[in-house]
Amino acid sequence: MIEKWLKALNNGNLAGCVMVDFRKAFDMVDHDILIKKLSCYRFSDESLRWFTSYLKQRKQVTSVNGAKSSDLVYHMSGPFPGSILGPTLFLLFINDLPMVLRGYGLPEPICMQMIRLFMT
Repeated sequence: MIEKWLKALNNGNLAGCVMVDFRKAFDMVDHDILIKKLSCYRFSDESLRWFTSYLKQRKQVTSVNGAKSSDLVYHMSGPFPGSILGPTLFLLFINDLPMVLRGYGLPEPICMQMIRLFMT
């Protein structure tokens, strides 16, 4: 990566790096967009209905020593805390990031594999 930056600078070009902290992005996954992406990945209609049911209008109640909280928390975005599917759904959500960047004329991130590695 540094080699590419030095080459760009030596050629009179600008060089830069954008680093993204995906920890909070994980919580901000839009369910409607995720379902559309799953459809683009050719998930079956039945699977899409299941994921829609899994993601939409979910409620969370906290229970401690048999006492349950009265407030229901609705999750409008992101996977649910502690869910096994969460990391996989997030990876499916960002899987097309390199293609999107190319569509805007930006180079594919050198570290895209690193992003996928660190998210698993």
